[in-house]
Amino acid sequence: MSSPDLQPTRLIIVDDTDPGIVYHDDGWFRDQGSHDGDGLWGPAFQSTLHGTIFNSSFSFSFSGTYVQVLGFNQIRSDSGIVDPTVECTIDDIPVVSSAPSALVANNWPFCGKEGLSDGIHNLTVRVTVTNRQTFWFDAIRYHPSADVPLDDKTILVDSKDPAFQWGDFWRPLDGFANMSIEESAFVRFEFYGVSLSWYGVRVASALSRDASTGFYDLDNGTLVAFSLKPIPAGSQRSYNQKIFETSVYPQGKHELFAVYAGIRDQSPLTLDYVVIKNGSTSTNSTVTTVTAPSTADPTAPSTADPTAPPSSDILVSESSGKSVDAGVIVGSVVGTLSFVAVFLLSIWFLRRRSQRRLQQQKEAALANQANIVDPWFQPGPNPDIEWIPEMQILLRPESPSNTSDKSPSFKYRPLINAFGISEDGAYDPRISLVDGSQYANQFGRTSEQGGSSTSSARRDQEFAKHSKSPLRYDSPSPTPSRLVLHTDSGVRLSAQPDQNVVEIPPVYTPG
Repeated sequence: MSSPDLQPTRLIIVDDTDPGIVYHDDGWFRDQGSHDGDGLWGPAFQSTLHGTIFNSSFSFSFSGTYVQVLGFNQIRSDSGIVDPTVECTIDDIPVVSSAPSALVANNWPFCGKEGLSDGIHNLTVRVTVTNRQTFWFDAIRYHPSADVPLDDKTILVDSKDPAFQWGDFWRPLDGFANMSIEESAFVRFEFYGVSLSWYGVRVASALSRDASTGFYDLDNGTLVAFSLKPIPAGSQRSYNQKIFETSVYPQGKHELFAVYAGIRDQSPLTLDYVVIKNGSTSTNSTVTTVTAPSTADPTAPSTADPTAPPSSDILVSESSGKSVDAGVIVGSVVGTLSFVAVFLLSIWFLRRRSQRRLQQQKEAALANQANIVDPWFQPGPNPDIEWIPEMQILLRPESPSNTSDKSPSFKYRPLINAFGISEDGAYDPRISLVDGSQYANQFGRTSEQGGSSTSSARRDQEFAKHSKSPLRYDSPSPTPSRLVLHTDSGVRLSAQPDQNVVEIPPVYTPG
């Protein structure tokens, strides 16, 4: 796990095998990886430990402002007596040690001190063993002074360091790490050194049902794939997990680019810290941490309790040495873009064809519109048609030539059939013809350019045949009757009744 909020974001790591550590007494022995699988806080740094079952001590001199001692915690407590116990001093001044805990874990902080004066200090760790319970020492972390040479050092850079350039879709995890479950979430990081190791957190949850993949490259070189393997649901989080380690490069400045290639239902990508070998803190080193990425969840806890057992939830990974040629990635991208282009062109073609079909249907509907009977048809100007407000006078019979003739003559008799009058005189809207061609053939027409096609008597007889029609005249009248076609079914109230008006109901389109 990385350092708490008030600790520096860049620390030098001194392994238990470093010759700068002085082991006093002869009771110390070295262990290689026998406890890497114990506990939930990951393996020991470089899988090495120094242990003792006797009262012993070791010391280390450094120049810096912060120091921390880590190891494998596995104590015994009989009748309230803790075995073993640890006492740390800096320049012979005691510093606070962690409270005893029954939690079995590597990377356990036994003691530490921040806010030291910038300069050379001497750290001494004394171990007391009462019942041969082994004390295990792993590593020392400290923040160096500005004049400390770093060419042969191993440096831990916390994920909160400002040198990390975060893309979108990252959020905090447990207040000290960062996590993403979104495809194409990426981060860039420039560093000085020869190699880099990426450490994250493995978490169990429903999100981690399937393994996922990520990619990294150094200095725009060959893409290298790494695997993010899930852990069983219900398991607890496992910290300090190495996700991948780069190859060794010439010492100098390098740029790391890492990207997540999974999806929401797969194991996410996390970053707790990176470890750089033969590195340099550069000018970005700081004694205080910076805020998490801008996409961070503000409701997440800001600190982690190092003495509390990890809880269950969501993630993680292990490295894979498989490299992926950049041409494969480019080919995949081009293929995807081609598929999208074909898909969009297909949609455009289908829409054009649908619009063309709709236009043809509209044109066909307009072509057939002339055959639709309009119940509100208004004929053009005609000297024999009189218009009265609210009513349509479609036909006016001429004055009878003979007062004894009960059948008035009509100049344009075929228009009578526009009102839907059948041959027996009953109203029938189904035979309504605006042009009156049917009755034109029955009654004949009086042409304005020529004579009558039938005699006047013939016309009177034909008209008498329809004596049951509402147009029937029972007696001669000096005042001609008028036919009135209503345009709607409203009630018409006139100031003075007009006995010479024959009212015809509205004509509607047959439905």
